[in-house]
Amino acid sequence: MPDDTTKGPSKIPIDMSGPNGNIFSIMGLAKQVCKDIGKEFEPIQKEMNDSGDYFKVLEIFEREFGDYYELENKPKNNNI
Repeated sequence: MPDDTTKGPSKIPIDMSGPNGNIFSIMGLAKQVCKDIGKEFEPIQKEMNDSGDYFKVLEIFEREFGDYYELENKPKNNNI
């Protein structure tokens, strides 16, 4: 049986119900993380901008940075 000490580092929480949950904050964080890890931001930024949808931006953020961050208290998407 594996023990919990083999897990990687915990994810950094982002409270989506607070000021860090707005679209500009999320995109700014994405840009900074890309810079920190040496990842190109422009394709991610283009995809986020072209999505035109807050919830799609969150999906992209989670796909790209979900190994590092946990989006907590996400609003419900009533359009699905």
